[in-house]
Amino acid sequence: MVMLLVLQLSLPINNKRLMTSIQVYLPHLQKKLNHIRKIHFRCLG
Repeated sequence: MVMLLVLQLSLPINNKRLMTSIQVYLPHLQKKLNHIRKIHFRCLG
């Protein structure tokens, strides 16, 4: 997560296609993380 943000900041601004692909992928990644977290808590509880 933080890696992606660092990557995003270190990229040249003219590289817009990659930027948009990162921005499109971020919500997907967050959904996956939330899903994993739910499963993890279910296993603990």
